[in-house]
Amino acid sequence: MNNQQQVVYKAREGYNLIASHYENWKWYKFWRENEGPIIKNWLNLVDKKSIGLDAGCGISPYLSDYGGAEGHKLLVDISEGMLSLAEKNLKNTIKTI
Repeated sequence: MNNQQQVVYKAREGYNLIASHYENWKWYKFWRENEGPIIKNWLNLVDKKSIGLDAGCGISPYLSDYGGAEGHKLLVDISEGMLSLAEKNLKNTIKTI
């Protein structure tokens, strides 16, 4: 029997803890290579006059490819750490509030 104690974090706390390591995890590369092309193709179909919304954006790896509403983007995430990385990924074209 394993005597190690399991630690459980609330969502915000957990994502804030992993934010700086998120892009280095092996499954992140898998998502970018397999999910990424599907999302980018879909973004090309979206009316560019609309506002880009990324709810649960994490580090927002895809919204940088969307230039809707002259680049207006709304990012929502429970983690301040993830939002901070999203802002860097979007080359500071957004402001977090």
